[in-house]
Amino acid sequence: MERLRFLSAGSQDYLQRVKDSSKNLPSRSLGPWKKMYQPCHHPGKCNKKVNCPCSKIGRPCEKYCGCFGQCDFTFPGCECPPGGCPAKKSKVSCLCASNFRDCDPVLCRSCGSDQDLKRLLPLDSMDLGLLAKKARRFCPNTKVLYQFYNQNYEIRRSNLCDGMGLYASEAMREQDHVGEYVGVYLDGEWEFEMRQTVLVLLEKHFGFQVSEISITIDASYFGNATRYINHNINEACNIMIQTVFCQGIVRLIFVVHKALQPASELYFDYGKNFNVPWKKEF
Repeated sequence: MERLRFLSAGSQDYLQRVKDSSKNLPSRSLGPWKKMYQPCHHPGKCNKKVNCPCSKIGRPCEKYCGCFGQCDFTFPGCECPPGGCPAKKSKVSCLCASNFRDCDPVLCRSCGSDQDLKRLLPLDSMDLGLLAKKARRFCPNTKVLYQFYNQNYEIRRSNLCDGMGLYASEAMREQDHVGEYVGVYLDGEWEFEMRQTVLVLLEKHFGFQVSEISITIDASYFGNATRYINHNINEACNIMIQTVFCQGIVRLIFVVHKALQPASELYFDYGKNFNVPWKKEF
């Protein structure tokens, strides 16, 4: 019932962005997000008249909002059977997956999202075939929530530029999640420009700005191995960026979109706004 109410009361702008998300560039699957999530808190029902931040940008309210349980446009979660949620966001049978979200253990009470996928496999295993056999009652659309990433990679000197790169130490399959780009989330473009002025002098280029959805992350001082994924274009790109809403945050996830052999360097298209001297060689 809540799912039907959500779809009938849904903002047309938000639902259209979900539909148009399939038109993103091959290297990006950004979903319907425009900005980082900011919980609303105000008297009365959610609408633009009461200065509701969710209504202003045309996105659903969440369980973290002050209106939870009272708003007709609160995201209800999915009602999939145990293990029935698709692992690929391109499929539309699951309400969460089709909206570029990980399933929520609180909202999605029937799909098995309250079970940690990693507990099903040995600590050093990423055998998705074995997982498929064991995960019939567990939700596969929780890779970001439980950090089920393929971390079979290593950092070494790049073949592309005078710096470090990220390489697959074992074969990686298409749709494997490499990891999340983590760092300091910056508030506005002005803060990113201020930091870049200093970091360029220090020769640290770990700022990730996704202008289409107003998200900027600086991994210069706080980050992980994904910050060493280098820029490349066209057929050389084997990694894509995907947005996933999880635990109140729009997260940037690197996903393999071409099967990788061991010792392959990981490449991602940084976009038109990326500009460094060695980029002219492409």
